[in-house]
Amino acid sequence: MIRVLYPTAASLALLALCSVAGAQLKTPEVQGSLDQIAPYIEIMEKYLYLVDHVSRLADNPTASGIAAALRAGDVLKEHPQDAIEYYNRVLPDVKNDSVRRAIRIQLADLYQKTNQQDKALEQLRELMVSAPASPRPPRAARAAPPPRSERPEAEQ
Repeated sequence: MIRVLYPTAASLALLALCSVAGAQLKTPEVQGSLDQIAPYIEIMEKYLYLVDHVSRLADNPTASGIAAALRAGDVLKEHPQDAIEYYNRVLPDVKNDSVRRAIRIQLADLYQKTNQQDKALEQLRELMVSAPASPRPPRAARAAPPPRSERPEAEQ
């Protein structure tokens, strides 16, 4: 009888290997063990997803800056006037246009919530007039390589 009280790297690797190999794990003892560790495997999958997500975010300065701008809004959610002051204080130091736009969007929302519609509209106006004349193609169009069947034969 297999007894697994907590998932170890070896037990997770064994389960992955059995799964990949298409093994039939139908015996009651094995199924009971799998049922015991299934919640741990799910937690580990979520943790690894989080690690991957944060790693990708940290590798991208623009995405990191936007995430920081959004997180600052979360931190100051209970104090919208403090958030407005914070964003206005940090905005002149922000070099990245995308991060600057994210802050302006946050400011527009905060001004609207605090009944300062004229200032909200000013932030929206800044977003509209600072937009480039010819927009960049959508992210998917910029990043995705052509399908393998459409690549020149030299690249395949």
